[in-house]
Amino acid sequence: KRVVLEGPAAQAFRWTEGGGVELLEVHAADRPTLAHDINDHGVVVGHVSMPNFQNVACYWDADGGLHLLPQVHPLSVDIDVRAVNNRGVMVGMELLEQFEARLWLGDEVYDLNDLTTGLPDGYILQDARDVTDAGVIVSEVAATIDGQIQLFTAVLTPRACSRVMGFAEPFFERDFADAVAYLDLFSRGDPGADLAEPHDQIDISDVLAFLSFFESGCP
Repeated sequence: KRVVLEGPAAQAFRWTEGGGVELLEVHAADRPTLAHDINDHGVVVGHVSMPNFQNVACYWDADGGLHLLPQVHPLSVDIDVRAVNNRGVMVGMELLEQFEARLWLGDEVYDLNDLTTGLPDGYILQDARDVTDAGVIVSEVAATIDGQIQLFTAVLTPRACSRVMGFAEPFFERDFADAVAYLDLFSRGDPGADLAEPHDQIDISDVLAFLSFFESGCP
């Protein structure tokens, strides 16, 4: 599968070997759409340009239907989804006074800077560019050093504990639905079920880790 966009006022489309080119739904007929990524389920992410020239984060479902995503700041002028994994986790950025990295889980949007620990003072996650099925996020980081803005790349690895609360909606609330969703991932050998060492190997130790975090309250 491949996502392609061409031209100054182009329309995003999805291409498959069996179906060829499929134009994706637009929000305003005279405004362009941009697609960045596609997952194995055919979900495409990017943004749509509005009549007021604001770019709004969105995704297209497997049938090509358009869904607008929420933003943290109502007055932001540019919101974009850069990547989506096979669990439907989406990452990207939002621009108001500065660029800030974003995470979308279901119908909720989060500032990645608020969810990240260990980031040095003055460093800002600006633009999340990719997310793996295991929840690892690659993001651009900006910091002012000796009066100069420096850009870095950060790899954000989710704590196994926090991932226990992200397997099913409502996200960040630990309940029975998370357990059911986790066991489904485990039975399919999904990388998202890898919670314990040795990593890259899904076995009973991962199930025990899940139960330990789940029962302990996931500190």
